[in-house]
Amino acid sequence: MRLDGNDAVAMWAGVGVAVNRARNGGGPTLIDALTYRFHGHILGEDLAYQPADERNAAIAADPVPAYRSRLIGQFGVNAIELADIDCRVAAEVEEAFTLALAGPSRHLALHTDVVAEVAV
Repeated sequence: MRLDGNDAVAMWAGVGVAVNRARNGGGPTLIDALTYRFHGHILGEDLAYQPADERNAAIAADPVPAYRSRLIGQFGVNAIELADIDCRVAAEVEEAFTLALAGPSRHLALHTDVVAEVAV
């Protein structure tokens, strides 16, 4: 099924249909979730392949603030509660980041299975 990957409610409903189908013996469902990538594949990419007007329209329709507005307006969620959730999640991410940096160093195989060396 094709879904608007930028609409959390549409995704929730569509995935629910797929889960029910699978649980009832209907087999797997391929979900084609259409979305837009705001950033390049690598840090600092110039995104010349994305038309600026298309990218700007996608950013203006960013699903995160859109869903936040929908939670408040349509579902009556308190904006202060959302801000509190944001703070708690940011603290959890920061704690995980700090723990990861303090942990033992892991060797990253950045040069394993490289097809070609390219000078940047």
